[in-house]
Amino acid sequence: QRTLSLIAINATLFTVLDKPAELQLCYRKTVQKLKPNLRGGGILYGTDNRLSSKRRPDLECSCEVLVCEINGRSASRSKIALILVYRPPSSDIVSFINMLNETLIKASNEFSYVCLIGDFNMPNIDWNSPDTSPAKSTDVEFIRMTQSHALDQLNTYPSNANGSFLDLVFANDSTL
Repeated sequence: QRTLSLIAINATLFTVLDKPAELQLCYRKTVQKLKPNLRGGGILYGTDNRLSSKRRPDLECSCEVLVCEINGRSASRSKIALILVYRPPSSDIVSFINMLNETLIKASNEFSYVCLIGDFNMPNIDWNSPDTSPAKSTDVEFIRMTQSHALDQLNTYPSNANGSFLDLVFANDSTL
């Protein structure tokens, strides 16, 4: 039986008072970043005892971003920056891109390996052909930002019923 060493959840429906007991039974460490006094949104990650991890709030921005330092299992991958994101559909996309870019700059300065995971709520980008010019300039700006950090989008399956890729996985090394 295979088990997951790490789990990441975004747009969670947990509240600050809820402790997801089922996750805590399986995962030694769970970390949440939730919107205070609001239901919905937020992000959470959990690791089991096979992975050493810690939250890195010094690398986070004011949007819904959670940065974790994962200690790799081999000397060639000593540390990995795991950046979890939830962008509400109604949020200001330009501010979000700018803040996420600052987080990526900080993480890239410290880590050789970066993995960016989340619900970006950008349904107009065709991730099967990202070089096709999207209609919105903010979509182009987002693609350029990920490319400037050498991040490849790895998710090849739509994540909603409309066939859009809202939940994305980026990494600067596809073997992560």
